[in-house]
Amino acid sequence: MIINYGKEVDIINISNKLKIIKNSNLPDNKVAKVLIDKRMPEGMKKRLNDFGIETLDIDRHPNLYEAVSCHPDMVLHHVHDNIIVYEPLVNSGVVEALRDMGFVLVQGCSKIKPYYPHNIAYNVALVGKNAFHNFKYTDPVLKQLLVNNNFKLIHVNQGYAKCSICIVDENSIITSDKGIHKQAVKHGIDSLLIPPQKSIILKGLDHGFIGGATGKLAYNKLAICGSLINIEGCEMIKNFLKVRNIEIIELGNDDIYDVGTIIPIMEYN
Repeated sequence: MIINYGKEVDIINISNKLKIIKNSNLPDNKVAKVLIDKRMPEGMKKRLNDFGIETLDIDRHPNLYEAVSCHPDMVLHHVHDNIIVYEPLVNSGVVEALRDMGFVLVQGCSKIKPYYPHNIAYNVALVGKNAFHNFKYTDPVLKQLLVNNNFKLIHVNQGYAKCSICIVDENSIITSDKGIHKQAVKHGIDSLLIPPQKSIILKGLDHGFIGGATGKLAYNKLAICGSLINIEGCEMIKNFLKVRNIEIIELGNDDIYDVGTIIPIMEYN
């Protein structure tokens, strides 16, 4: 039994029915557990809970500015199988909770600092076996694990690579970053370039990013933290997803929030 913000979801022998998601960001089955910013609006957390998804909240990181201080994609990186790299000052409770789930936690060597580019060491976007990042600033431990696990390193100038990339499937992305789009197409990845987004809310900044406002809840389900109608390029996105048989799950009826990505980590067998 999982207790989710006042609501109980009955799952018989849940520990025997779950497995770690093998490929980062890309579940094969219905997602059971996700990493989220602890400040995600309560209505959106409840929506996830109603889907039978347990949320692991990320606490404030002492060296990040407020807008992104609880963003999981800034401080944790699920590399492959059960390997997660974490920034040295990540809350120990989160690290232990992930270990208890069966993950191998590898400490990175980069201690992030408040402002760009010193805060992007772990913000790599994995799309299938492709890794997008500004590799001048990638944490060395994470970078070596990517190489060891045969990821293709695709250098982009955008350091907030994961924030900027909505991962649709192992060969498809949505982004508003022209540099990322150009490199994706060059490497044979289907990329939908949408207009720069001004409507995605990231408190303390002018706007957030499409990658930070989304995450997969199943192989054929993509969640967005709000209502898709508020995205500029909404119809383009609908068509792009429809061709790939991906259903959009709206976690809210109004504004869209950048929560540092909904990162799926465990799924049902």
